[in-house]
Amino acid sequence: MKDVLKLILFVVLGFSFVAQSCKKDQNDIIITQKKSDIDGFVIDENGIKVKQALVTIGSQSVNTNDQGYFKFKQVSFSGHLYVKVEKSGYFLGSRTVFPELSSNHHVRIKLIKKSLSGLNSESFSASTGGKVIYQSITAPAFSKMELTFPANAIVDANGNSYDGTVRVSWQYIDPTAFDQRETMPGDLVGLNTQNEQVFFGSYGMAAISLTGSAGQSLNVKSGSEVEFKLLIPSSLQSSAPTSIPLWYFDENIGLWKEEGAATKTGGYYIGKVKHFSFWNCDAPFPLVSLRGRLVYNDGPVANTSVRIKFVSTGNYGYGRTNQDGVFEGKVPKNELLQLEVTDECGVIIYTQAFGPLSDNTDLGNIVIPSSTSQILTLTGKVLDCNNVGLAGAFVLVRSGSTDVALTSDANGNYTGRIVMCNSNPITVTAYNLTTLKQSSSVSVANSGAVAVPDLVVCSDPITADEFILVQSSTGINSIHLTNLNLRLLFSNPGGNTTSATMVSEDSLHYFSLGCAGLQLGQPTSINYISGRTTDGYSYFAQGTGGTITQGNGAVTCTQVAATIGEYYEGTFYYNGATQIFNNITTPNINLTGSFRLKRKQ
Repeated sequence: MKDVLKLILFVVLGFSFVAQSCKKDQNDIIITQKKSDIDGFVIDENGIKVKQALVTIGSQSVNTNDQGYFKFKQVSFSGHLYVKVEKSGYFLGSRTVFPELSSNHHVRIKLIKKSLSGLNSESFSASTGGKVIYQSITAPAFSKMELTFPANAIVDANGNSYDGTVRVSWQYIDPTAFDQRETMPGDLVGLNTQNEQVFFGSYGMAAISLTGSAGQSLNVKSGSEVEFKLLIPSSLQSSAPTSIPLWYFDENIGLWKEEGAATKTGGYYIGKVKHFSFWNCDAPFPLVSLRGRLVYNDGPVANTSVRIKFVSTGNYGYGRTNQDGVFEGKVPKNELLQLEVTDECGVIIYTQAFGPLSDNTDLGNIVIPSSTSQILTLTGKVLDCNNVGLAGAFVLVRSGSTDVALTSDANGNYTGRIVMCNSNPITVTAYNLTTLKQSSSVSVANSGAVAVPDLVVCSDPITADEFILVQSSTGINSIHLTNLNLRLLFSNPGGNTTSATMVSEDSLHYFSLGCAGLQLGQPTSINYISGRTTDGYSYFAQGTGGTITQGNGAVTCTQVAATIGEYYEGTFYYNGATQIFNNITTPNINLTGSFRLKRKQ
């Protein structure tokens, strides 16, 4: 990703759920190596899928596909899984999950867009300091958040004093909102000053980024403090404590860490921070592990929203069931709790009171009555081009802006029970994530038991406006969809060129190809070709002194763009390239590919 994330502040105001000391009751944290599959969707604030976002777990990284989907198989972890999502122009997204017994976990992460001008953006002079105020957008206007900076308190990333204009890009996050679980970082779990794991609930959140006039990242000078003031939602003000500790989010481990305190003043919390990161105000108390399984009749309810209400405060913890209907995570110890299952519109379809819990608990199977919700039960099969069952296919079920992912078994069969919330049409599409093929989409009923027609994964999957697809003779494929550029020199106005360069200019996932020209139906020789993906795979043309043998590769256009706004489409090949994958170098591989790029000059 070319743009490095700028300085980020994420303030979360919360209160834990057991009003007693946690030292004696805190369970020892036993580090055990585990493995789990994890998949999910990345969406923006409008529910639109974010493609080509970089998703990282430990040392492994993948990009989301065109549906905003990602999947990791058999990831090793100790204690918890930490998922980070990066996309230029957005705040860092993340999720921390605590798989115990289940072998797979599903998440949904919503990215918050940064704004450097207009709504949700303010500025001040670093030399004089100043106060910036985040106003509500509804009348009458009121302050949701304020930051007060002292004079001469800002430095750049190298620690040098900065006295220019500071741009503040931020977003207030309502902790009572239904999508709070998807937008907040990590989970409502942290480590106190005694390194004990505790649980808490939110009383207000904010995402804040500071940049200079040239777009450089900024920070707070050592020894300086910034005062922040955050609105406490009206429904939580009666339970909000007068003083609670401050916490920052450790982006390296995916947990909060205690540092400082905040005080309740009127309907706000006010505190000071000495550095910018994700921040949180909570009172620390002990926790236990909770697990359960949602079922309908004789099968699981997959990919469904679950939240746990803490009765004494009104705060919530959030999660989703996996493909087996299992949910699991951390909840406060010795508290009355209430399980709430919601549809994708946030409507509660099932509740169950339980607790207090003094130890780790498995609620077992929880039956969701058919009369309480709109349940869609899907069964079907995915086939390859030879009509043989396709194992491990990604099956996308779409209803409006809501997506659910299923996976086919060893014989290509899949099944899923999904809680729907509206009458939007349902479409089902299958993908082979190895060959990059897809099936046609089929429409089905949005409730009841539905047998989906066989999905044959045999079609070109690429429906993006622009793309570059590269396929290797070793079976490794890559697709480039972002930061695409086509540089051209023309020989005539009809679209034929004397030279061309195709690039995907992303520092972590790039592609570059130069050729003697783009001619309709006529092969032109490749001058150079190279590329890299985020999973450690790279390739480049062989040769001596940076040159390659002419005639080893060519580009052929099936369509040329006569005017700006039209598209070049075609194919290319190069024989005799070198591949590096998992630190193993393989010479003499063959590359083939296709492209669709817009003419912009």
